[in-house]
Amino acid sequence: MDIIGRRAELDRIGRLASSPHEGALLVVGGVGLGKTKLLEAALEESHIKAVMVRINPADAAWPLSGFFTFLASLSSPHAMDIGAGMALTSTEPAQMFAAARDILSLVQGLGLPPILLLLDDVHLMDQTSQILVGFMAGRLRGTGIRLVATSTGADPGGRFGGLPQLHLDPLSRPLALDFARAARPDSRQSGSLTIIVDQAERNPRAILEALGRVTAEQLDGLQPLSLPLVPGPTAHAHARTIEATLTPAQHRLLTRLSAAPMVDTAAATRGTIDDEDALQDLVFLGIAEIFGREVFIKKPLLRSHVYWSLTSQARRELHQTEADNSSGRDALWHRSFGTAEQSNPDDLLRAAVSLAHGGASRVAVEFADRALALTNDQPSSLRRVAQLARVLFESGELDLASRYVMCGLHLTTSASISLELTVLRLIIDFMSDQRVPDIELEAWDALYATDFPEETAEMLALAAICRGLRWELEPARCLLARAEAMMPPDGGTRRIFNLATRLLSATTGQVGSAIELDDSGEFSDSEDAASRPIVDLLIDARSCTLREDYAEASRLCSIILNRRPQAEPVWADTARYLLADNDLRSGELTTARLSISEWKSRWLPGLRPAFHSHLEAWLAYTEDRLNDADAIVSAELARNRYGRSPALSARLHALRGEIALIEGDVEKSTRMLLMADLIDHDTSNPSLVRHIPDLVEAHGLANRWAEARAVFESFTRRVRDNPSRWARIALLQAKPSAIEDDAGAITSCDEALDSIPAGSSMLQVARIHASKATRLLRLDRALDATESFRAALDAFDIAGARSWARKMEEALSALASLPTLVKLKPALVELGVDERAVAELVLKGYRNKEIAAELFVSVRTVEARLTHIYRSVGASSRSQLVSLMS
Repeated sequence: MDIIGRRAELDRIGRLASSPHEGALLVVGGVGLGKTKLLEAALEESHIKAVMVRINPADAAWPLSGFFTFLASLSSPHAMDIGAGMALTSTEPAQMFAAARDILSLVQGLGLPPILLLLDDVHLMDQTSQILVGFMAGRLRGTGIRLVATSTGADPGGRFGGLPQLHLDPLSRPLALDFARAARPDSRQSGSLTIIVDQAERNPRAILEALGRVTAEQLDGLQPLSLPLVPGPTAHAHARTIEATLTPAQHRLLTRLSAAPMVDTAAATRGTIDDEDALQDLVFLGIAEIFGREVFIKKPLLRSHVYWSLTSQARRELHQTEADNSSGRDALWHRSFGTAEQSNPDDLLRAAVSLAHGGASRVAVEFADRALALTNDQPSSLRRVAQLARVLFESGELDLASRYVMCGLHLTTSASISLELTVLRLIIDFMSDQRVPDIELEAWDALYATDFPEETAEMLALAAICRGLRWELEPARCLLARAEAMMPPDGGTRRIFNLATRLLSATTGQVGSAIELDDSGEFSDSEDAASRPIVDLLIDARSCTLREDYAEASRLCSIILNRRPQAEPVWADTARYLLADNDLRSGELTTARLSISEWKSRWLPGLRPAFHSHLEAWLAYTEDRLNDADAIVSAELARNRYGRSPALSARLHALRGEIALIEGDVEKSTRMLLMADLIDHDTSNPSLVRHIPDLVEAHGLANRWAEARAVFESFTRRVRDNPSRWARIALLQAKPSAIEDDAGAITSCDEALDSIPAGSSMLQVARIHASKATRLLRLDRALDATESFRAALDAFDIAGARSWARKMEEALSALASLPTLVKLKPALVELGVDERAVAELVLKGYRNKEIAAELFVSVRTVEARLTHIYRSVGASSRSQLVSLMS
């Protein structure tokens, strides 16, 4: 069974089921969080006999009914005999304890095979049964029972205290979105799903109930949502539990707060002591939260229940009352529920933009959708929609921004608004999952290029940048050529064109471009970097990374991150990503690990671009969590999210191939690296994917020498055409792996180490030392191999390559466990096992008679073996043999 977001919990139940010992587990979670689905999945996946029992709440009125259900689930006729013979004369603690102890003894005597017993909603059992089952759950040894029970409370009545507990929390936002997509695969974009999962508090059942009440047009963002969402049974169940704890004053204030997404604190309390006390109580209870000078209900399910529980007339009167007693944004919101003359969609959208600027995107969405429900498609309103989409994008809410882009494109008839939204969609689609909306670009080019040549040229140049970042160089050049043909000689379009030209030149491995570099290595046509547009700095930073000017790339990213006023969140996140990837490509893995950790600590909830998982995998790799790294890469490739981006697909396959190489799985490594190689061959730059040294090594380790040589020779030709610092050292690194003769490979390693210039990547230096050590070991030169492994370990430590360093430590540990003779002299390795044993004892100072006694052979046999040893190693005496071994 495919159960989204609960794999860790399911695995814990699986471990209990497969344990050799009996045990119990209490799964605790609120209504709708998936407790029943979890048990159903455990039932399906169990490797032992499993039985699931759903407690009938109607039986709670009958004492012991739940316990008899428990006994019946054991699937043993004798179990029911235990129940039939049970006579509980009192519910006093002592009597209950004695009865439970006797029953437990009888169950232990049944000799049941291992069984997984799944009790759903154990809190619905009658109280007597809860006491008996709770007592037995903590004392299951010898019964064969593995018990898993679910409950909405952490400890129903205190009867299951002491049991291990597994708490089900709401799904994370990404997992909730995955869950919603699986439930409504007809949804074509995630903006509306994001709103729904947030309104449903990421509760799986509440999400399903909400999805069942929205139309396909609402899901696609073409029609507004009615917010707060109309509640379903799950929302009502949650809310009633909370309502039961509130005072009348608190509930009255809660009702007023439910009528708006956010309310001015002074307007909410109206200056009365009772309302101020009620507000503080709601905040203390975690029901409300104060945001600056305003307050809102933190629990969307509670708000929807309270608001929609009012009659239509009561809601209308509430809005009118609040409109009369408030001002500003509050009054604007409440008046929108009055007459058409009172409503102003443009003002609502202006308020939405302001709220999004202030970080209140959830509230901004409600104002925007309310406006869209009232709008008459005025150009001013639609321009506000475009403005809102841009602000949401800059704040990192890509899904929400995409939703309003689609809505605006659907409603507008204005060419200028359409162009603005199309450009924004291009950027959002690329940053979300590296897609380029070709159909929309071609349509705009065909329809509006004549009337809007400069705007169309800028859009095509931006598309060329996106294609270049995907390493699709030929389509990028075509787009640039079309842009150049229609753009004016100067202006903003020329700036974007120059950025694209520099990026493509760096991607193809050519430093020179239409804009040359000055002597300092910085772009000579650029003004002071601190005053340049952020997008320009980001693209030039990427260009610098690709042309291996890592210091300049780091400088440009640092300018963005330290700029005042601060860069918008989406651009700051992009700068941190580029900085981390720059450190990775430089080979400075320790610095990269810190950069990735810094980026991850500031990760925005609404920003989930495709390349985030790429950095997550690299972080796991640099921390020597290879299983985690491989799982991340595997999951992303399985989702096919990277099928649209050759660049990310190639780098993910290359990373997975290197991980397999570290783990010694040569065949898997070769498969992954060949997949990367297929993509790499579409580019002219041999330094993009950086997988060739690994592929040559994998072929060599598998004794596929012809393939290793062919890959190396092809790589050599490509480096000759597009040289770079990394590629030149990579040639030195790969060459020994393509040489079949071990002695020749060792010589090649020595030549490479002598040729590497100072300041080169220690990661590449370490790999050459490791390659040399491996070849030395194959020649049984264990002492020399030890020295090379140590040199590789030191270099890997400096580079921060923890996984490779661990591999070197394992190799050194294995060498340390070898007999002394094997480690010291290659000539002695040629001796037979019996001669080695004698030589070892000679080295320890044993005389012939002592050696004979130690090995249980005659003295004559020892002398014969010594004679053979002398001839084999060229020694003429015992002292010379000891000298050779010392």
